Amino acid sequence: MYFYTMSKGIQAARGRQAIKNTQSVGVAQPNAIQAARYSIGMAEILADLAGGDFADVDDVIRRACKTGSAVVDAAFANTYLRSGKRLRPGLTLAMAKAMGCTDQATAVGAAAAAELMHIATLIHDDIIDDSDTRRGRPALHKQIGAKRAIVVGDFVLAAGATVAAELGAEFAKIWAEAFLRVCRGQHSEFDLTHDPDIDTDTFLDYVGLKTAALISASCELGAVSANGTEGQRLAARRYGWDFGLAFQMMDDLLDIVGDPIALGKPTHQDIPNGIYSVAVIDALTVEGSVNSVHLRDAIANEDHERAYYLVASSNSVVSALALAREHAQGAGQSMSGYASDRLVQVPSVYVEETAKKLHLADRSGGSDSD
Repeated sequence: MYFYTMSKGIQAARGRQAIKNTQSVGVAQPNAIQAARYSIGMAEILADLAGGDFADVDDVIRRACKTGSAVVDAAFANTYLRSGKRLRPGLTLAMAKAMGCTDQATAVGAAAAAELMHIATLIHDDIIDDSDTRRGRPALHKQIGAKRAIVVGDFVLAAGATVAAELGAEFAKIWAEAFLRVCRGQHSEFDLTHDPDIDTDTFLDYVGLKTAALISASCELGAVSANGTEGQRLAARRYGWDFGLAFQMMDDLLDIVGDPIALGKPTHQDIPNGIYSVAVIDALTVEGSVNSVHLRDAIANEDHERAYYLVASSNSVVSALALAREHAQGAGQSMSGYASDRLVQVPSVYVEETAKKLHLADRSGGSDSD
């Protein structure tokens, strides 16, 4: 049974409880987290846990993605191989190391396969959303044209599938199943857009498919690289699934209150595109709330800046942060006993660091460690 079907009851319960208990979101975080002490970025944290950097992964990606066009290859490398959190390949490598992998080449290939799928989804997402920038640079379709960028995205997907297949049938199966879920997630996005009556559980089902599925698969690929037991693989999948949900909820908060210059990509994109995240859904559905009435009016009249202001100034961003924290902690609990405390704590570290950058920790009563 796929993990996303097993987790729905758990995630729904967490969602309802966290949204209900907005006033209690400042519950003490685990003392070991000490999120503020992680001043380096997520890529550096994961590279350290993996025992190296991502140069070998980039080499695999670069070799796999030679399109035959110098212009396209240069645009691709400059956009996607020099920046980014490297969350998915980092988790693959870190999970492989945590579970005693002795075949680094296999772990590197698995990490590259996961990242190739992620890059392809970024290329296609930017075209669908007509985004201007990606990682501080013009989006690929702005550099080479949308038609050509679509083909490049397809090429990158084919490259990822090939890399996974070269590692073995189990790697190819995990990769292909993740890809199917990502595609289902994208299709569900089309069905869910511009629906002000969407509920949190439905939105999290979509997030699970579009984001958590690949992060979960990335973790399992690391476990398989280490010839992990079924118990280790299940723990890795669960860790990645909950981390993926927490990660996406924080990414959605970046769209609401983030700085586009610091992020290297535009913000205030989701509401105009009809994508209503956890914070927006909460703001829309608070019973008897004047803010909810005004927000529905702003969305109906396409007054997007007013809509963002209403969400950002409400307690709904705090509610969304609470839910992200719960899933981050759930991820850590899944890996407890299977990996080092540092890897167990990475999801909560990411949530707390992002909350601090967005100045949400003070609003929510989060960790006040220095």
